[in-house]
Amino acid sequence: MVRKEALLSLVRHGARGSQEALKKLLQEHPNELLERDFLGLIRCLGRRSAWQSSIQVFDSMTRAGHEPKELHYTAAMRSCAQGGAAAATALRLFGELPAPTAPAFTAAIASCGVAREWELAIDMLHAMARAQHQPDLLAFNAVLTVCRRAQKSKLALKLMEALRQQQLQPDVMTYSACVSACEEVARWMRAVTFLTEMRRDSVAPNVVTFSSAISACAKARLWDRALSVMAEMRESQVEPNMVTHSAVLSACEKAGQWQWALKHWLEMRNAGLRPNRMSYCAVMGSMGQCLYWQQALESLEEMWQAVVTPDLRNYTMTLSALEKSKQWQWAVELLSNMSIRKLKPDLICRSIVKRARFAGSLGRKSRRKHLISRAGQKGTSLVSDSLEPLNILLLIGYYSWFFSTYLICWVSISILVIFNYICIYYNII
Repeated sequence: MVRKEALLSLVRHGARGSQEALKKLLQEHPNELLERDFLGLIRCLGRRSAWQSSIQVFDSMTRAGHEPKELHYTAAMRSCAQGGAAAATALRLFGELPAPTAPAFTAAIASCGVAREWELAIDMLHAMARAQHQPDLLAFNAVLTVCRRAQKSKLALKLMEALRQQQLQPDVMTYSACVSACEEVARWMRAVTFLTEMRRDSVAPNVVTFSSAISACAKARLWDRALSVMAEMRESQVEPNMVTHSAVLSACEKAGQWQWALKHWLEMRNAGLRPNRMSYCAVMGSMGQCLYWQQALESLEEMWQAVVTPDLRNYTMTLSALEKSKQWQWAVELLSNMSIRKLKPDLICRSIVKRARFAGSLGRKSRRKHLISRAGQKGTSLVSDSLEPLNILLLIGYYSWFFSTYLICWVSISILVIFNYICIYYNII
């Protein structure tokens, strides 16, 4: 008995060696365990997201000669939902129940929601109503969550209406799921309306609700509305997290409001928050808009030093900033740096660098035209100003036209055109 209690204590507290203790407990003392012991083990393992161990305990209960009750089935299904198991495991347990109750339906719906099986979750909700069990708020929240993950915004809003028809009071989880669903399809007006409804229902929004509303405004490029929601968030004494700040930066960057983006970036850094890839990407885009290409390069290097590995989007924004600033040499160097960092450039990155190099070639070509015009005005003074091969060929063509030697003229012009295209293609001049 002492041995059994010691093993139970190890498993319940999740101490070191709890897996070995559970294995010994189920192998050596299965007949000594009571139904309440099995129920406690299933629940504590479910809270630790160890759904495989929880199902193992449930199966050991039947082998030990105990008949599982609905509490055991419900606890096992909830452990599947908490551990992110496949919906098939929970539905198998649900199918073994002769007459499922409302908590069993809710646990099965939650498992379908975690597995992102939104159609199964809705079917279970309808089956719950057909079994004359009124769906509770937990069941609706589970279905709303899976609809939000599946980007089924219209379905989520219909479920919200059905929830109100059942005279259930939505909580913060309900509103957060609806606002997040609106964010996924950029329905910013409906997302902001939900915030107003929350104040009317005396439900305090949390950081997830505010962040989702700001992200919806960002996707619609409504930077002023995003800043307004941020101000409302601070008035509600809800502390913004990194996701919230990244959404505000993205809203300002997409709307071309680089002044507000850089201002918010400084506020975020002064608050001691550690930027993520999304926030770096937004601020790099803003730096490109105001031609702060040096700061964009510094931010990219800062990401490597801060152990925030840049992705292709971060490099794309930095290359775009270099292109807008006409820094094609740095763009070429950054592209080669991607290969050194073992990051394969995509078609967008290569296209940006090609455009930057082409713009640089056009700039050099305009300078050559200026030298050619000077050659026509000052004659041989161009030879003393520049000894480039291209200018020498221009002089040959210029003077051969004077002496009416057509053969020399056309040969020199042909060589000139070929040499010019070679120089532009290989960036020699």
